[in-house]
Amino acid sequence: MSYQKGDLVLIKNLDNNNVTCVVVGCFSGSDYLYCYCIETGLYRLVYHKDVVCVLCYNFDPKFPEDGMFDLDYSFYSACYEAYQYWPSYISDD
Repeated sequence: MSYQKGDLVLIKNLDNNNVTCVVVGCFSGSDYLYCYCIETGLYRLVYHKDVVCVLCYNFDPKFPEDGMFDLDYSFYSACYEAYQYWPSYISDD
């Protein structure tokens, strides 16, 4: 499923509760979104598998309204690609 900035989505959190979020940013080629949770007022990363459905496409494409946030995620995307690893306790010998 394709998501766009400003979509209103319903997600399932770790407590198996459904919460509504506004998509703030989409990472191309990844399996997560950057969202604003309406119930808590916090920003969070949401994996595509946790999205239950899209409640409203193009709900608020200009969110957030003020220019306080820098929504250039290229730094975070580069860090994600450069520093992801799987810890292994098995030696290479």
